[in-house]
Amino acid sequence: MAGNYLDRFIQLVQVLYDQTDSEHMLTRSEIMDRLNRNGTDMNRQTFAAYIRKLKESGVDIMEEKSDHFRYGIGFRIFDFAEIKLITDAILSSSAIDEEKSQHLIQKLHRLLSRFQAQELKCEQLPQIKKKQVNQYFYQNVDMINTGIINNCKIAFRYFTYRVNEQGNLCKISRKEGKVYKVSPYSFCWHQDNYYVLVSDDHHDSLAAYRIDRMDCVRVLEEPRKSLRDCKLENLEDLSVYLNGLFSMHSGNQGQRMKVELEFNESVLNVVVDKFGEFGIYRKNQDWILAHFDVVISPTFYSWLFQLKDQIRIISPKSAVRGFQDYLQEVLNFYQQE
Repeated sequence: MAGNYLDRFIQLVQVLYDQTDSEHMLTRSEIMDRLNRNGTDMNRQTFAAYIRKLKESGVDIMEEKSDHFRYGIGFRIFDFAEIKLITDAILSSSAIDEEKSQHLIQKLHRLLSRFQAQELKCEQLPQIKKKQVNQYFYQNVDMINTGIINNCKIAFRYFTYRVNEQGNLCKISRKEGKVYKVSPYSFCWHQDNYYVLVSDDHHDSLAAYRIDRMDCVRVLEEPRKSLRDCKLENLEDLSVYLNGLFSMHSGNQGQRMKVELEFNESVLNVVVDKFGEFGIYRKNQDWILAHFDVVISPTFYSWLFQLKDQIRIISPKSAVRGFQDYLQEVLNFYQQE
């Protein structure tokens, strides 16, 4: 039985998007044959009217004349290279488990023709790392997002790993199961982990919590603190703050301050990768100076340590002394018998 106007139109769109692209085009007869297999009748005049309507609606319908007119979808919402980039990012992320990764990738494939999807599948990266994700990870994301949208605080427990007396790895709640009550502001990725940026009622500064380490997340009816209470006016200021917070992130510890670094040009790319392109200027032929906002923490000092004599802290002196103390502690540990 022939479908009605809307049914026929939808069937035509599905055939074009699923079975054509710039390299795989179909003639009108081939398209109508595929429609007929699904019980959809369409005459030449109706076909031409639908193609015209799609073009008027902004759909990139390609037409190529050889022995017959051939039709295919040209521009798509995402092109092949963009879908491949997103697919590889999903596969590489340890924050997305294998089942969810494949589910997301299958959805992305629907934005391509079947030929492009098959090509993408053949080029798909092998699993880079084993993914171990909290089973409530996606529920946590949804709850946190609800809190952000509705300007509400959230509550949760935060866990960490320990090795028990039997020598087995286990999860335990931090601070003896304390319930954290915070104001959420934004999500962010850092070093392949997914964080939420928050503040509590006892501090003006921001803290970052890994979402996969959160349990029992729920939205509270209490209104969240304003960013202004954290001395930030808007999300743009928050973005600047994050550059310092995550440049040398170490949990919720450490003081954020501006440091002056002197380093050899041989490690310039390493420094740019870590801190970005701003605040860097040349001192002389071989050495460069830079000013960055960082969190002074063991993580920052360990990063400096790996660059050995190619970098050093110039100021503030408190950061210099802190690094000296850090090095002395390491040396003392290794000198123990």
